[in-house]
Amino acid sequence: MKDRIITGIFLCYVAILAGGAVDQVFLDSMFFPPALDRQLLGMVDVLRDRRPATVAEARTQAEGIRQRLADIRLEREASKLEQDLAGYATVGETLEAFAALQEQARQAAIVNLVDNDEFSLGICIRALDPDLAMRLWVSGSDDLKVRQGCLEALKKISAHPEGFGYDPNGDPMARREAIRAWRNWRREFMEERRRPAPAGQLPQVQPPAVPPIAPVPSAAEPPAPKGGAIPGPGAP
Repeated sequence: MKDRIITGIFLCYVAILAGGAVDQVFLDSMFFPPALDRQLLGMVDVLRDRRPATVAEARTQAEGIRQRLADIRLEREASKLEQDLAGYATVGETLEAFAALQEQARQAAIVNLVDNDEFSLGICIRALDPDLAMRLWVSGSDDLKVRQGCLEALKKISAHPEGFGYDPNGDPMARREAIRAWRNWRREFMEERRRPAPAGQLPQVQPPAVPPIAPVPSAAEPPAPKGGAIPGPGAP
């Protein structure tokens, strides 16, 4: 009984602290298909800022990123980037080389987030706000690289290059208004996508062309001879 009371108090505290964001987070985790949920979280994880101190640590991280990319790709064959990451995980020698591969992986994750728009839009928008609810949902979400990467994905799919004034380096409270604008945009964007096209915009189906039918000569009027006009009744 005591454990239930403590759990209830904790949940109420989280709900108040998160300002209404917790319900969205946990509802999404309930309704997302598990495979898609893991895929999208993997993309966000690739965006995280990893700064290894040693080459050995960088090799371990390269293998982890390679596995993430392998999990989210749709193609059967491994990409060149995955092969390069696998090679670095085996014989990598410099931190600069890992940083270059990490940036390529980050761009690949952004592309995948754009391709999975309906679900990833919600993930990206919440990743812009590193509050307690987001930290409960995915560890390490309060990363500048995550905020920057998700903002880039949102800009690409929304055609809003100004990002509603969102500043990844700004104070969390200062970002609230921009995040609210992103949420409103997402709702309108998805409603517009689900709305059927007006009748005037529907494609017009043209009937197949019918070749003209040649007139059939009447029995009372014999066809004209090829050399001239039809002779009159008294003509020889």
